[in-house]
Amino acid sequence: MTGKSLHGKTALLAAVGLVAVALFAAGSTAGAGSAFPEAGLSPTAGIAEEPVVRLGEVFYIANYGHFDWDGIGTIVLSANQDGSGSTLVDDMIMIRVWHADGTTSVFRHDYSHGCGFSSSLPPTAITSLFKTGSNKIAVVLQDACGGLEGSNSVWITKS
Repeated sequence: MTGKSLHGKTALLAAVGLVAVALFAAGSTAGAGSAFPEAGLSPTAGIAEEPVVRLGEVFYIANYGHFDWDGIGTIVLSANQDGSGSTLVDDMIMIRVWHADGTTSVFRHDYSHGCGFSSSLPPTAITSLFKTGSNKIAVVLQDACGGLEGSNSVWITKS
């Protein structure tokens, strides 16, 4: 896993983060693994809230390469390793999964509800993002509203 906090950096670094996701999609192997780990994936153990430097900036990226999924069980986005707990990101999360056949699936959630109010997301099944076989995963956390940015812990687990 490669996790990179971009907080406190310039707009240029946010753009570099987006390029990193594009390179990952094209075949970069940041992170490694041969199977979906039994313990799950933890893109971040949490990021303390800090002031936003630039409205809309990407402040965290985690890439995982070559994760095989056997098609059995449910894959869940949650705050805890056991699949429990609500996630909260200030402001948005995007999970992109690339499949061996060249297709992609994307999950997006705006915790700020269009900059109106923030609320947590209960454990959420994201199984439909994955295909049996090899998958690559990128998790991107992004500001949308200004003010503060940060998150609690984020887990992608299989039950």
